[in-house]
Amino acid sequence: MTPEELIPGFALRPAWRLGDPRIEADAIAFWARLNILPPGVVAADRAKELVAVVYKGEDLVGVQTAVIEQVEQVRTRLAMIRGAVDPGHRRSRIAFALTLYSRSLLELWSRDHPEERLGGLGAIVEAAELAERAREPYWPQTRFILAGFRPDGRQLRISWFEDFRVESGETWALSPAAGPVGRSPARTRSDSGCPAIERRAPSGSAPRGSPRRRTIP
Repeated sequence: MTPEELIPGFALRPAWRLGDPRIEADAIAFWARLNILPPGVVAADRAKELVAVVYKGEDLVGVQTAVIEQVEQVRTRLAMIRGAVDPGHRRSRIAFALTLYSRSLLELWSRDHPEERLGGLGAIVEAAELAERAREPYWPQTRFILAGFRPDGRQLRISWFEDFRVESGETWALSPAAGPVGRSPARTRSDSGCPAIERRAPSGSAPRGSPRRRTIP
């Protein structure tokens, strides 16, 4: 089911980097009406971060914004999303549809702008209504996985783009003890039966002592 099919009677509209004056003005009025922007946040600046919005007729009833940030926890640039839905429509699956729509929109944008090295969506779980669902480490419909926790205990979730590949400063290789590929009897194996691997520093870097051996979980 497409995002549009999830919310019949509503209209999804893209806004990412479009600078649409009507959508931005409607979003500013939406935030003012609900009084939901944190202190110190300038509504006009937040409007420049819009990814997508939802209309019911002429009324804007849902927004999603994003800020591209380097998340050191995964060494990747992510579009950290925020969303808001009019209280009168919170049971209309608007938030879900917005997330799916925004994910598709930003993934296509990232392919057109490979220089941005955008790896996916990131989200901090804050809504009280998600407390029970937050116990699930993977949300298959939006592809958000639990990636860690912030110091205050809030979850960091990531929805990776399919064609993105993480850059790493370290290389992984089969341990010398594993022997040549294809010689299974000579491989060193973990308790799980998988080949042991070791992490090696990049070529040209100073040695950091004996290699640390890890096993594939």
